[in-house]
Amino acid sequence: MAEQRPVTATVEDLDEAPTVPRRGARFFVCLGLFFCILAWSFQGANFRPSELFEGIPQIAVTLGRMLPPDFSKVTTAENYFLPQGLSWPQLLLPLPLSESEARVKQR
Repeated sequence: MAEQRPVTATVEDLDEAPTVPRRGARFFVCLGLFFCILAWSFQGANFRPSELFEGIPQIAVTLGRMLPPDFSKVTTAENYFLPQGLSWPQLLLPLPLSESEARVKQR
């Protein structure tokens, strides 16, 4: 086995190292201002974190029912109702109507 030597830093390594970030008073004033505005926005939006935490079990139930998806309940396209005169391409890719089609749709 190779002998392991202790890792030592040289002066050249320390010159290349990034400097330690310095946070002055301006940073902390801006941070405090940010949190004050955030708290104010919560109050203005009637946001209540306690209600959010109370709803977590219901969110988990909903996600549990959604994932993984159950494709056995998907039926064929013939079982879906389409308004008369509307095809699947028109439904999936709506394009601007011509004048005659627009008049028909308005009736």
